Amino acid sequence: MVQPSTPSDALGSLQPFLESVRKEMDRAIQSDAPGLEELVPMVNHFRGKMLRPALTLSCAEACGGEPSSDEARVLSATVELIHISTLVHDDVLDEADLRRNSPTINALHGNEAAVMLGDWLIASSFRLIATLGQPEFDLALGEATRRVCSGELHQLVKRGDDSLSVDEYLSIVSGKTGALLVACAELGGRLGTDDQDVLDALRVYANHLGIAFQIRDDVLDAASSTEQIGKSVGRDAALGKLTLPGILARDSAGEPLPLDPHIRKLFIENHNGFDQASVFAENHVKSAVDALKVLPDHPARDRLVTFAKQSLSRQT
Repeated sequence: MVQPSTPSDALGSLQPFLESVRKEMDRAIQSDAPGLEELVPMVNHFRGKMLRPALTLSCAEACGGEPSSDEARVLSATVELIHISTLVHDDVLDEADLRRNSPTINALHGNEAAVMLGDWLIASSFRLIATLGQPEFDLALGEATRRVCSGELHQLVKRGDDSLSVDEYLSIVSGKTGALLVACAELGGRLGTDDQDVLDALRVYANHLGIAFQIRDDVLDAASSTEQIGKSVGRDAALGKLTLPGILARDSAGEPLPLDPHIRKLFIENHNGFDQASVFAENHVKSAVDALKVLPDHPARDRLVTFAKQSLSRQT
């Protein structure tokens, strides 16, 4: 398989289905109510690579499901709305001013409006998935969202804790980033198969993908500039969040991380924290790809492999 050079190339034949997902999302959140009428259109700039819908549709297709089905479209729109709601709330928690080279909702309209918009999005997502009349989907997405919130809270209470271990970091990441990806993969797969071994493999794949994705995100936050990645950077250090590059550098040095964000970055570089974290991410990508061996040869499986590998090279 020749790996596509960009995420957009990897999506390939999914593009028409993803456009249907976008339209489903628009229908789900539209409102002419005061406040929402102004805020809802701003959600458009939060739509990036549409990884979660693409993951859902690819897992469905790889398992023999039909990505053009109503169930696939509604499920994909639901998971993306849940994801966007977490981004809106994350920007409030991180006191971020910029995302995808645009001002954040909280920067433009304040924290109260951003929190309520995030709540509107998540409420709309659960209203949407309920239209399928499949309680097992409602329960799975409810549990995934609980795990996302639990992971975020775990990280919140550990702010400023310089003793955070690698294992505890991975537990946080498996919740706040991995849980929704796992739900995407498993529920997408269920649209095509009830083989538990296959569904378990998709869960393993998605969890490792989520960990690799978050490690790369943490490296970018600590090592890049706002101009390079188009969003506020250095927020983890500024808010006292310990992430993998810092944890590994701290352990290598045998001394606490500096508090100053600039000095911390130099400390991580000098003790190979970024390189070590990248190796961690590579190992999780390998585990993700290995989990897919249970699937038959199929372009959708190749696409899933590409998603995992491209998580290592993304710049935003």
